[in-house]
Amino acid sequence: MPYIRKDQREMIDKFIDDLSLNASNIPDFKSNKGGVLNYIITRLALKFMDEVSYKELSLLKSAMTDASDEWTRRKINPYEDEKIRENGDVKADIVR
Repeated sequence: MPYIRKDQREMIDKFIDDLSLNASNIPDFKSNKGGVLNYIITRLALKFMDEVSYKELSLLKSAMTDASDEWTRRKINPYEDEKIRENGDVKADIVR
């Protein structure tokens, strides 16, 4: 989890809430949510970049990778676990 101070979160959350509300007004938003989110993330990363250097590029890539890992941990894994409980797990035969 990207832990930042509460006052920073409150300030950032206002921007995120406004962005989310306005993004939903984009024509065909529902059919292109992934593209819109990818664009937003890419533009933010470019705006956050101070210089073109390995250190800066790596830092921003790491932040995006960590956010992806956090999404997987919090949202995808619990969903997959629930589906395994509902439908059963994959048969784990060993093939030799």
